[in-house]
Amino acid sequence: MLKELDWNYKGYVGIDEAGRGNLAGSLVFCGAKLKEGKKLEDISFAEDSKTMSKIKRENLYHEVIKIVDYFIVFIPPMDIDKYGLSKVHTMA
Repeated sequence: MLKELDWNYKGYVGIDEAGRGNLAGSLVFCGAKLKEGKKLEDISFAEDSKTMSKIKRENLYHEVIKIVDYFIVFIPPMDIDKYGLSKVHTMA
């Protein structure tokens, strides 16, 4: 299974979400993938952002975007209310 995941997600860095609709604003998804020719080792300097200071995160942003492509999706609360949380996950 791991070998299959490695093939299917070659260059994949991660995806995450935050938010819960009207209670906390929009639902936000972000995905990242290594740029062509980059390797996971090229981003080994990055740590868990929850353990970093705001200043360190902001400084690393410029280094990270040289290595990964990313895409951000915002789903507004009115769409969550209209379609439901489970459905909008599949729309992102």
